[in-house]
Amino acid sequence: VEAAAQNSENGNNNKGKGGGGGSASQHAAAEEDPDGETLIKKDPLEEAKTFVAVLANNAPKRISTWILQYDVSIRRKKLLLALKALVKSKALDAGNDELFTRIVDFAQKGSPSEDSHPIVKELMRSETAALLDGKNLLKFVKDARDDMVADVLTP
Repeated sequence: VEAAAQNSENGNNNKGKGGGGGSASQHAAAEEDPDGETLIKKDPLEEAKTFVAVLANNAPKRISTWILQYDVSIRRKKLLLALKALVKSKALDAGNDELFTRIVDFAQKGSPSEDSHPIVKELMRSETAALLDGKNLLKFVKDARDDMVADVLTP
């Protein structure tokens, strides 16, 4: 898997070289750690960060890339990266259900620390307000619920 990530980062791609995308060296690398002993020693969030970076470079127009970027960033407590992921997601598909749940999650968790720079605090406040369409969290959720009920009741 690491080799695939490195190949993607370096622009190497085995497709179209007669191997169908797989090579003997890739199979040998996969068999070096069949029980995952080496993999289990690695930090999962750091590994996820690496894979999300590859996705962000290679699939920036897929909302799933930015939803995953949000999930990894919020777990790493990287609030500005999480906010960036939500802003990009909303630009791609503002009505996405998974985006809605992430916006609610961020509104609850996304408060900058007291020692954050004032500009960072203001940026997070203004962008969170934009994600919530200028509403408080309760109104944002209530309006979304009302929209869903109206959609269900519309013939």
